[in-house]
Amino acid sequence: MKKIWPFSYYFIYFAGMAAFIPYIVLYYQTLGFSGTQIGMLVAISPLVSLVGGPLMTGLADSGNRHRLVMSLALGVAAASMFILPFLQAFLPVLILIVIFSFVSAPANSLADSAAMSMLGDEKHLYGRVRMGGTFGWALAAPLAGIVVARYGLSWAFWVYAFSMFVALLISQNFLYTEQKEESSFWQGLRVLLGNRQLMLFLFMAFICGTAFATVNNYLFAYMNQLHIDESRMGYALTIATAAEIPVLFFANRLLIRFKPRGLLILSMAATGVRLVVVRALRFPDGHFGLSTSQRIDLSRIVGGRRFLCQRQRACRPECHHTGSVRYDDLWFRRGHRRIPRRNPFGKTWRPDDVRDLRRDDTGHARDLCFPRTTNCCST
Repeated sequence: MKKIWPFSYYFIYFAGMAAFIPYIVLYYQTLGFSGTQIGMLVAISPLVSLVGGPLMTGLADSGNRHRLVMSLALGVAAASMFILPFLQAFLPVLILIVIFSFVSAPANSLADSAAMSMLGDEKHLYGRVRMGGTFGWALAAPLAGIVVARYGLSWAFWVYAFSMFVALLISQNFLYTEQKEESSFWQGLRVLLGNRQLMLFLFMAFICGTAFATVNNYLFAYMNQLHIDESRMGYALTIATAAEIPVLFFANRLLIRFKPRGLLILSMAATGVRLVVVRALRFPDGHFGLSTSQRIDLSRIVGGRRFLCQRQRACRPECHHTGSVRYDDLWFRRGHRRIPRRNPFGKTWRPDDVRDLRRDDTGHARDLCFPRTTNCCST
């Protein structure tokens, strides 16, 4: 049961996201909002999440109130999106999106933390548990497209609200590891900002994430201009998600072949090429084939996390992760990890070689750590 609850959560959570994220811009267009207003609504969500994430995870960590904060995040997410179709004016929609983005920001961080705690000595299975989100997204995308095409865009948000409510019920079975506070949030933030290499890396992630967010938020709006109906949009999303599985499965081999730096360069180049080709395509079916190229971009998650580990100060055997700056959040995309049973050099990993990340300098959410070997900071 320790695996079924996180797997089920990811499945339901990302199934709801498949009905929500692709159609939000289309819904703003139906409300008659201008391009400036739509851009403001789209941009303000990740910015508010960058503030709300560390504050809400800090609240959860400070008194071991993880289940309470998790329930609050999912409950507000469900209620906000249930109400959204009843709002028509720009200002009420803006206020609702700000509240939604702030309060729901820590949901993924807390879910990852719970999954790691529940896996115990089997943390190497985290990638398989996390792939529940891939299956949920792939299966829900065409169904959401059919529902939206038949009943209207409002149903996209109601499907999302129902999914978050189910995820809320599932999250009540999560187990969290209680830990003591070792340092303040601001002390950890000063250490983070003092690392120039890390700041350069995060700036790169932010710039590239901006390009990737363009695809996430506006691809369906562009396909709508090409007169592609919502059901076919959903199928395109399913094709893209199905193409993600090989990238996830062979992530360890891609790291060995290209190294973290090469994998990052490859993914950034793929993102740039994809944006150019999307602009050039004028026939609908071309977007179905192009959807598969999106999963090449996923390699930036694996390569980026590995690069992040390599650049940790003093080449510590642990990776340090903070809830205040999440690499996946900067990319505006969910991330997956698959940890192999053997390392590239053939040595079998013991269960304690894959470690649950301990409390970092800021005392925030934990993530899956890299194996405890002397190659953590090798290039």
